[in-house]
Amino acid sequence: MFGGELKKVSIQFDKELLNDIYDKFGTDIRISSVKTCNELRTTLEVQVSKTFFIWVVGTLGKVKILTPEVKKEFDEFMDKIKNIY
Repeated sequence: MFGGELKKVSIQFDKELLNDIYDKFGTDIRISSVKTCNELRTTLEVQVSKTFFIWVVGTLGKVKILTPEVKKEFDEFMDKIKNIY
């Protein structure tokens, strides 16, 4: 879907995005509840790329990357954008 290196990425997301997650990543994924909030969590195999990061940004904070290595890449991506604008 996104082009880039395939990695396992854990994300936490608002329950309202469940159908969007299924649409983008398929229904053959394990999803668990986060007991302290109205969010869900899953681990996906994702091609980590600008397109994936732009999708995360487009959720306006409703998707959070939990995998430290990928979160670092995402933060660097965001820093580049902030420095340009």
